[in-house]
Amino acid sequence: LKGEDTMIFVDPAMADNGKLYTGFADDFPSKMARLCDGADYVLPNLTEAAFLTGSEVKLSGYTRGDVEDLIAKIHALGAKNVVLTGVSFDPSELGSAVSDGAEIQYDFNERLERMSHGTGDVFASVFAGAVMRGKTPLESAALAADVVCESIRATDDDHWYGVSFEKAIPFLVRALNRN
Repeated sequence: LKGEDTMIFVDPAMADNGKLYTGFADDFPSKMARLCDGADYVLPNLTEAAFLTGSEVKLSGYTRGDVEDLIAKIHALGAKNVVLTGVSFDPSELGSAVSDGAEIQYDFNERLERMSHGTGDVFASVFAGAVMRGKTPLESAALAADVVCESIRATDDDHWYGVSFEKAIPFLVRALNRN
């Protein structure tokens, strides 16, 4: 279905915290990996990246070299650009590594201690929209992370599932309209 001007974004939403989501078969990652071939952007978290590439899942204690090796393996699947989320080299920060195959750039935000479902979906959606509006991949990843953080901060403590991303939409609109 890809046309000449079509961009393909693959968010391999299938795993987190070292394990596949409930209901996913063990062979699902290898099938998802096939979707990466020819994708303009692949946006996995650390667990998803490890499963896509058959690598060991490392959620802590990894190095920049480990991150860069994982990104190279995703490029080897056929991905043109990789945005690896959940990257941290400092316990007070959380961010992403953005790669075009030639260079890897990092973006970090303050780590927020609240665990919230759906943040990967918010990140991927904002990232894709920002790229489509002409932002660079690094600018798009930074904006997506900022919107995720705003969504988490805006979510009431009694909101038990997901983040209140709707409350962050004015922040997103202001950020997109600045340039």
